[in-house]
Amino acid sequence: MTTPDLLEVSGLQKHYPVSRRGLFRRRQIGVIRAVDDVSFSVARGQTLGLVGESGCGKSTTARSILALISASGGQVRLGGKDLLGPLGGADRKAELAMRRRAQYVFQDPYLSLNPRWTIAQTLTEPLRVHQLLPQPATKPRGWTRSSALKNAGTISSR
Repeated sequence: MTTPDLLEVSGLQKHYPVSRRGLFRRRQIGVIRAVDDVSFSVARGQTLGLVGESGCGKSTTARSILALISASGGQVRLGGKDLLGPLGGADRKAELAMRRRAQYVFQDPYLSLNPRWTIAQTLTEPLRVHQLLPQPATKPRGWTRSSALKNAGTISSR
């Protein structure tokens, strides 16, 4: 039995309607096909790079895969499980579980990094959100952000 691909995207589409506003109502006069029938798979241990001209749909594809924007069509599977269902639904626990496994790194560092935070705060924030850090009242004696990062496996313990 073969293991499913780590990520499988098939027939992904993201279309934006173009409408004209009339006197009493809007009517759709066209559609912009930002992403149209994108399919690929990534096996465990493989790396995929999405390369293209500015405005060709690379970021829209990534955002659609993670349901940061809703896809118009297609399927996305992570480890054989539907990714768009939990991320687009109302089940918060299922959404958090999926977001632990698949995350987006924004191209613009100013969207990703808070200049008022220290590096340690920036690195421990995802661990805090996913409840992988001890709560403030229950922190063990000698706990530091550095020790938390080492225990989470994000930095080596040299």
